[in-house]
Amino acid sequence: MKIQLSLEANDSEEIEVRPLEDSRFELCETPLFGFPDVCCGDIVRLCSLGEDRYEIAKVVERPYGHWNFLIPGTYGASCSLFEFGDWVSSRGGRWECLMFGLLYIHLPAGGSIADVEAELRARVEQFLGSPEHEQLLKLGPPTRPPRNA
Repeated sequence: MKIQLSLEANDSEEIEVRPLEDSRFELCETPLFGFPDVCCGDIVRLCSLGEDRYEIAKVVERPYGHWNFLIPGTYGASCSLFEFGDWVSSRGGRWECLMFGLLYIHLPAGGSIADVEAELRARVEQFLGSPEHEQLLKLGPPTRPPRNA
């Protein structure tokens, strides 16, 4: 379900949450200005502010460790990123990419980020020399019209 989450006094953003028992909710995405205080996968209690707006009363459980990385925008717009995301998911983790360049990684608590950093570095390096990268440089991300050459 989608809610309006307020993290600042006069600001809110729509995010996806999953209702749980005992008035708890799992955040299904990281609020743009919430990292690192509240992140995808966190179990929270919400407090109603009225008019379908909520704020986080308390982070009840943190089943994941959370990290963020700046990545090249072309990598953020690539199919290669989704292959990396599958790799993270296969290790029990979750991932999110915002604005083609901000990558959030969520690993089960106690998980080591070192392997993820090494894998990401290797994949970005390989991607930067790939035909997919050249194509994205030439045409732009798939959500934008191609640039004039």
